[in-house]
Amino acid sequence: MGVNLVELVHQEINPDKYQKYYVDHSHGAVVNFLGVVRNIHEGRAVKRIFYECYERMTLKMMQQIEQECLEHYPMVKMVLVHRIGMVELGEASVLVCTSSKHRKDSYESSIFVMNRVKELLPIWKKEFHPDGDTSWVGIGS
Repeated sequence: MGVNLVELVHQEINPDKYQKYYVDHSHGAVVNFLGVVRNIHEGRAVKRIFYECYERMTLKMMQQIEQECLEHYPMVKMVLVHRIGMVELGEASVLVCTSSKHRKDSYESSIFVMNRVKELLPIWKKEFHPDGDTSWVGIGS
């Protein structure tokens, strides 16, 4: 039976590594969300993104999101992983995994967690553009 996990990482996110935290043989629904770096943001080409945060504060906020999720969905097991540092096109910057007895709670809790990530986490991203320019944006953008 799994346990919940929140984690900040500096390396590539491998979703398989986290199965032990949310797998529960009494759960029939698993939702995995992987947010990856795309090649365009607000109409502007992007080559890679650098994510920066104050790690202690960000981890504390991630734990708050975990608590909120469990208050709304007490039977859900969940994983929330966010990568910081340089992330290349197609690589994952965030992973949310949820499991529950039925699909409704898994889907809803996954959406809930990702919405709270966008609202709460003090993470900023520096986009690198093909023309050599860079721009900083808040993660909720």
